[in-house]
Amino acid sequence: MCGFIGIYGPDGSDVALEIYEGLIAVQHRGQDAAGITTFTDAFHVKKGLGLVRDVFNERNMQRLRGPLGVGHVRYPTVGAGSDEDVQPFHVVFPNGVAMAHNGNVTNFLELKRTLGLTGVRVSSSCDLEVILFVFARALAERVKPGEHLRPEDVFAAVSAVHEEVKGAYSVVAILADGGMVAFRDPYGIKPICFGEKTTEEGVWYACASESVVLDINGYRKTSDIGAGEAIFIGRDRKVVHRKLAGEQHRPCIFELVYFARHDSLLDDVSVYKTRRRFGRALAEQWLETGAPMPDVVIPIPDSSREAALAMSESLERPYREGLVKNRYIGRTFIMPSQGARQSSVRRKLNPIRLEFEGKDVLLVDDSIVRGNTSRRIASMVRDAGARKVYM
Repeated sequence: MCGFIGIYGPDGSDVALEIYEGLIAVQHRGQDAAGITTFTDAFHVKKGLGLVRDVFNERNMQRLRGPLGVGHVRYPTVGAGSDEDVQPFHVVFPNGVAMAHNGNVTNFLELKRTLGLTGVRVSSSCDLEVILFVFARALAERVKPGEHLRPEDVFAAVSAVHEEVKGAYSVVAILADGGMVAFRDPYGIKPICFGEKTTEEGVWYACASESVVLDINGYRKTSDIGAGEAIFIGRDRKVVHRKLAGEQHRPCIFELVYFARHDSLLDDVSVYKTRRRFGRALAEQWLETGAPMPDVVIPIPDSSREAALAMSESLERPYREGLVKNRYIGRTFIMPSQGARQSSVRRKLNPIRLEFEGKDVLLVDDSIVRGNTSRRIASMVRDAGARKVYM
């Protein structure tokens, strides 16, 4: 559960500022760490623990030069979340590669042991590192130092990742003197999209984990990279699209339910409209089961608003904003400890008593992960005067 962006700009351009803006747009996808790696004649790196605004400043942004770059925000699902796990990762020999990803490698420990037997020392507990080494090793077998990369070489390296790395992953990588590649696992579980724009400087290419990243930087989304597909832009600036592995597309439903921004399109599906459809489906189930009719429908902000509004319209019951969210408290699902999750709920949400007193209230949430927040919110709403609470 991370966010990333990769950009290949015209020669002489600097992409770091656009990458920064893109990471701000997907800050919701990871709050633990952030990083940017760019390339001129060498890799330039800045990464650290914390929010995007805390990791980067004017001084360190000035040294992130070059027309090639990748950026990442991290929510750790594998590893301890230490400094060593912050993405992007890069290698400089035999071919320079910098890489970022979103996903989970299910055979990470197995690959880590296998790589160790060949002399590769995996230095972090982040599963991206094994993807990077598998890709870089396969590339090195076909391309000697100093040789130009061909699309076939890059696609062969991606195929090696598809064969050896199991799990869900969307990946973007910049190749020293060789361009940019983006690819998706054979099932297409985690989202990734691709776009272009033209300025006075020339044509820019970008890929990201959500289309909103392209939108805010002025790119036109041209495609979603499909299951088992890859896109490569080489030094000749030609976009080569290749289907490398064929499995039935199995996109992650949690992206549409909760994780993605509602103004994004995932595989050409509107997150906003999907959440509206969720609300109508909930209302149909509510009516079919003969559940009690509430006096009011109230969302638990933010990502359940669309569903709650659609549900209130279908039930013909008023929609009200009864819970005020503190914008400076992170998403409780992402918080690392249960104690932090539970203690943050009351700081995150505060009820408007007038919307609850003496009413039968239907609360609409997007998902129940552990049940910690649901229990505490229901108790808080009762304390605010609700007569009955449905969820």
